[in-house]
Amino acid sequence: MGNDEFNQTVLLGIVDLVITVIAYLGYPLYCKYIAKKTYTEEEARNLALKNTIIVAVIFVLFRLFTSGNLILTGGAAVLWGFVSYSILKPNRQEQHRQEQSSEDDDTDLTELLKKLDK
Repeated sequence: MGNDEFNQTVLLGIVDLVITVIAYLGYPLYCKYIAKKTYTEEEARNLALKNTIIVAVIFVLFRLFTSGNLILTGGAAVLWGFVSYSILKPNRQEQHRQEQSSEDDDTDLTELLKKLDK
């Protein structure tokens, strides 16, 4: 293997990694940091799962149509799914804010109902 072949192989590997990161983490990063959405743990898990399945199926179909080989990469999909879930799930501060907000909402509703009963 010559030096040029090695450089080309390394470059293709880096490009493949960048495409993979963008494909698997683009939407979760957009949702969390650009759209600034917050999710419950269940919502984060569902979104990460759906995103992972869609991207994995697209990659499998792409490989099938370009190389003719059906290459399944379930391990990589699971790894990227865990990473996207960890990005989307609420951290401790966000969870505390959500709990406080729901408690405040419950208190406001209770006070409103008491006023209506009077």
